[in-house]
Amino acid sequence: EDDFSFLHSVEYISGVLRFQNIPAVPRVILPNLRLIRGEESVSTSNGHEFVLIISNVEIGALLLPELREISRGDVLFHNSGGLCNYKTVNWLDILSDGELVEQNACN
Repeated sequence: EDDFSFLHSVEYISGVLRFQNIPAVPRVILPNLRLIRGEESVSTSNGHEFVLIISNVEIGALLLPELREISRGDVLFHNSGGLCNYKTVNWLDILSDGELVEQNACN
């Protein structure tokens, strides 16, 4: 958590939030993140435009307690087997114009 404490002051992200290839970390907290605008995204060949990407991580918990909106784009949880708390989030309420994609997530 200490390695990611610089994220504590982030309130909004205009483009992409990506956590990728992170070894064992008990939790990552973005306590003040309210909005991901999705002005930029990572495009895939199957038409997805990802703005929140969690891929190949060993994070025990990703905490986004104030996240209220993802204005544009999709969310991807990929090869993140130990990370299951994202299932407690009502993504339909947060995603304005996107979808949640789960690939080998939450064992």
